[in-house]
Amino acid sequence: MTRPLPEAVVAPAATSDAASSPGWSRWPYAVLRTARPRQWPKNLLVFAAPLAGASLGRRDGLGYALVAAVAFCAASVAVYMVNDVVDADRDRRHPVKRCRPIAAGELPKAHAVAVAAVCIVAALAAGFAIRTPLLSAIVGGYVASSMLYSLVLKHIPVIELVFVASGFVLRALGGAAATRVPPSGWF
Repeated sequence: MTRPLPEAVVAPAATSDAASSPGWSRWPYAVLRTARPRQWPKNLLVFAAPLAGASLGRRDGLGYALVAAVAFCAASVAVYMVNDVVDADRDRRHPVKRCRPIAAGELPKAHAVAVAAVCIVAALAAGFAIRTPLLSAIVGGYVASSMLYSLVLKHIPVIELVFVASGFVLRALGGAAATRVPPSGWF
């Protein structure tokens, strides 16, 4: 017959500090899930102006358009991070959104804000890296309007729709700026 081990011998339960911090092996996955890669194809709209203009514009236009797409991916990741930080308490009460990494406690809010800051810097730097400050200005406008949407405007009918639609237009204009293809009358 075996006797149970005394309580002092049994491994102690996880402390609240250990339970609240993410496992470093799971942290990249939590960041990736919060970044919502399923949404990244929207950023392919940077190719709209070159396609509509039937020109890649400047030499190596495809490469410049890819830089613009990456810049908008980074900017949108920043917006998703901030949005999930702002909505974490509300998301915890939602049957599906409660599984989002920030709401579930898998990604600390401070980490999400830090990732967002790095993504914003990278997104804004992209235009300067390809000597197209207009791309940086457009990405900056996208970040500003998207943050305003996430923080305040998403609960105001019609206004929220205008801000969501403007994000698509800014992506297309960003592609036009990066490739130096003038937007056609179609825009």
